[in-house]
Amino acid sequence: MRDSRIMFGFMVIGVFMVIITYIVFFATDNTNKDTMNTMNNSSNLRINETNEYEFYIFGERTCPHCSHLKTTLMKKYGDENVKFYDLLGNEKYLNAFSFVAQITKSTGVPQVGIFVNGSLRIVFVGDFTEIGDSDQILSNLLQKLNEVEKERQHRVIFIVSDKVYGLENEELIKKLENAFLSPESFKWFFILYIF
Repeated sequence: MRDSRIMFGFMVIGVFMVIITYIVFFATDNTNKDTMNTMNNSSNLRINETNEYEFYIFGERTCPHCSHLKTTLMKKYGDENVKFYDLLGNEKYLNAFSFVAQITKSTGVPQVGIFVNGSLRIVFVGDFTEIGDSDQILSNLLQKLNEVEKERQHRVIFIVSDKVYGLENEELIKKLENAFLSPESFKWFFILYIF
């Protein structure tokens, strides 16, 4: 009799925890949607609305590849088109980076979100400027993106360790854009994005 009461108590606690988790999730999810809507309606959150390329980099100031990528892109495309998020000692940036890293399946840095004409098109893991001329590489990446788009309807591609992956889930793409554009206010639940 006593064991059945204990089991019933654990079941009640379990159900209560599930309900609380869903309530917190929906509250956070609505907040993220509001943040994304605000972001889409506000031009001051973007680096520069008029330029073709914008680069948002998650990296570490002590990482030579991160520093090289940042410096090369700033020289080539201007300081105003490159945003560098230093992960060392910044919990908010780490939170957004953790989400991006879960999607790319890589915890390596740098990870750069490349926005073309205002929308996220490419997430590249590594320093693509070490391979060669960044204009030529971006042109090749965009050509690859166009091929993948026609073939599979993917809107964003990931390049990780010489492999190309596509993403078509609009909700996930919006969250990725939010992670790159506004990492200081980005929120997510790890358990919900395992796939």
